[in-house]
Amino acid sequence: MMNAQAAFKSEVWKHFGFVVSRNEKEEKVTDKQTICKQCQSTVQHTSGITSNMRSHLTTQHPGKYQESVKKFQSGQKTLHEAFTTALPHNCVKAQDITGCIQKVQKVNV
Repeated sequence: MMNAQAAFKSEVWKHFGFVVSRNEKEEKVTDKQTICKQCQSTVQHTSGITSNMRSHLTTQHPGKYQESVKKFQSGQKTLHEAFTTALPHNCVKAQDITGCIQKVQKVNV
């Protein structure tokens, strides 16, 4: 089994790797099938779509899937949180934004 590349961002990749075929001359990674690290079942994989792997985790290993989802969601804000979070007035970013707004207001007057 070969682990997924770091470029693959979905949390499910922590639970899957790629099937590796070996022959006398070389190793070949089979990128159409993944293998579950929990139970060694093979799961179809197509072009970066992780639906089959996610489905396998939710039905066969629900605890592992819930653990992954919680870790992923814990650091991510909702859209509402992202756009309603106020910056402290003494924050450099807040001061820069205020300065830009004031410049735009002067130009439009």
